[in-house]
Amino acid sequence: MLAAQGGFSFELPQIRISRIQASDPGNVRIFMSGLDEGMTPMELNKNHLVTLFLSEGEQVSTGSDVSPLVTFDGGAGDHGRMLKLGKADVRQAVIFVVSVHAEVRQDTWDLLDVAMQEVLGGLRPDAQVGVIFYADRIRVLWSVDGTRGDVRSINEYQHCLGSMRADAGKFARPTGVPCGRLFTRDAAKTLLDPKKRVLPPRQGLFPRLFGLGEVPEVEEAAAARGHERLDRAESTGTAGERERFADGAVEAALRLLLASTEPDTLREVVVLSDGKDGYLGAADLAQDKAAAICSREAKSCKEKGESRRKKRAAGEGDAADEGASPECTREVLECTVPKIAKALGDRELALKSYMENLIAMLRAAEVRVTAIAIPGSDEVGLARLKVLALKTGGTFWDAATGPVGELKRVAKKVAEEFASEVVALPSRRLEGHKTYTVAAVMDKELKTAPYTFETGARPWPFSDKFWAFRRWMISKLGHGFGPPAFWAVVVAGALMALSMLLTVGKLIKSLIKKAGGKVPKPAIPKGGQPPAPPKVPTLKRPPLPR
Repeated sequence: MLAAQGGFSFELPQIRISRIQASDPGNVRIFMSGLDEGMTPMELNKNHLVTLFLSEGEQVSTGSDVSPLVTFDGGAGDHGRMLKLGKADVRQAVIFVVSVHAEVRQDTWDLLDVAMQEVLGGLRPDAQVGVIFYADRIRVLWSVDGTRGDVRSINEYQHCLGSMRADAGKFARPTGVPCGRLFTRDAAKTLLDPKKRVLPPRQGLFPRLFGLGEVPEVEEAAAARGHERLDRAESTGTAGERERFADGAVEAALRLLLASTEPDTLREVVVLSDGKDGYLGAADLAQDKAAAICSREAKSCKEKGESRRKKRAAGEGDAADEGASPECTREVLECTVPKIAKALGDRELALKSYMENLIAMLRAAEVRVTAIAIPGSDEVGLARLKVLALKTGGTFWDAATGPVGELKRVAKKVAEEFASEVVALPSRRLEGHKTYTVAAVMDKELKTAPYTFETGARPWPFSDKFWAFRRWMISKLGHGFGPPAFWAVVVAGALMALSMLLTVGKLIKSLIKKAGGKVPKPAIPKGGQPPAPPKVPTLKRPPLPR
């Protein structure tokens, strides 16, 4: 098992900051977890002294001469609170991405739903849960009542997106989920009951974990061996298939999270996979297209490929690069079938670039990936899963070796990791649109790597109600009429408020005049003359003495 974020070290024990939510500078939430020497998650809110240090910019000091942001002793803080994730006021959404292609071992397939059940036990009771199964096709767990599960094409989400947009802001967590939206944790447990066996069968030789397309040379050679893509209809746009919701399973999970959850939701993707993507029989193509000069090497390559498949079926992954084995190297492929060897090399470069872009999108959406390598994973697949997990701030767990029951044990560890995560809530208000760096120290010696983040703008008063009203208008009138109607109501309300202010101002002005003692004008009798003004008496000067 490895756990890291970015360039974090893999040493144990360790404490780490997995993510920070700071869109509201007055309500910063810092999520942390820890692992002890036995790779068991630690409960940081019990029997541990955790100190957080904060500085502006991209550097932070944790020395004894620096005043900490907050200190927690057994969960109690001097300037803040520390809560377990299950008790904090947060939302959580988890999408499982599960491999079910033809080379997944039968004993592994039998444990996939058991492993998911174990992970579900570590989630919040109100967590939103979805499941994606991938091979040549990408399918999703479906239900109309939350009790009877079904598996349907992910492409059916295309028409669901219309209704999801119409319900803008209604990120409800119902037990019955029309259109296959995310389920509650308890509903997901019911649907994934191992007795119901909702998992699709193992089939397909072109798994789409990332969904990078195959070059024509490889597809033609595979077709010559009788290996056709099961998703050919949707990839060519024939047979009435809908447009693809996503090319790969991880990308599909990202889109489901963005479409179904609010921005401040803790978004998680749990991958149970061997990391393989694309045609699984690439190493066998050398024999079929061998050049005469390399026929002996090509035959050797074929034999090595068969040996590799047997080892892989026994859970012994030994591939050095995609489409080859250590004994049957890429050099042999280049000699026997240069076009296919070049295609495989180009695909590796394209996949590397694709993964960089995918990881950037996952990080931008604050989606964390936890990867579990299932039995049958080779070195290439393990490397891909490690990169995907560690560069998104998640954890990589290796269940590819050992007895078949190792998958269940590892899944239980993942559940413990989710359940042990804590949320630190410092009471200090930060400034908006500023860069800060935070680091944590546990028991005065074990510390995290610095975590740099940027705060959002300070929210307006009642801004949450303002945007909630906008979403409600869109949910009632749609995206065509909703926004214009919303702004019309806002302008009308502003004019009414202005009119009321003017009226109140006039009233206050009249009260001020009355308080000043000004004598009111006498009333004029009906039909009469106005009273004459009072006469001013004439003063006579007394006569002067003679």
